[in-house]
Amino acid sequence: MDTIVKPTLPPSGLATGLTQAGVHWDAVRAPERIGKRVLAILGGTCGAVIHDPFTPCFYWLTPVGSAADWEFPKSSHVYALGRTSWLAVRLGISSACPACAGSAPSMTGAR
Repeated sequence: MDTIVKPTLPPSGLATGLTQAGVHWDAVRAPERIGKRVLAILGGTCGAVIHDPFTPCFYWLTPVGSAADWEFPKSSHVYALGRTSWLAVRLGISSACPACAGSAPSMTGAR
């Protein structure tokens, strides 16, 4: 059974915190123009994703260490993020990513 994750509001105030990538998850950052296309293709199978409308970009959360050897063309502005990266995310527990429970991120689906 697929779980549909409903979007939440962007992080704000004290509900936001910095969370280090590469501890509970790695991340792949993509510009919004690419991220929207990827979400349309993957649909409900995309897994945990954070939409940051302020940068604007999407972050896909992937298993720890999975992004270490990924390379993307520089012109795509898609980046794999590991232990040297930090993300500002809404604090809380998410059912979308059980491995992340208690580690801080609250993921959102497509907006």
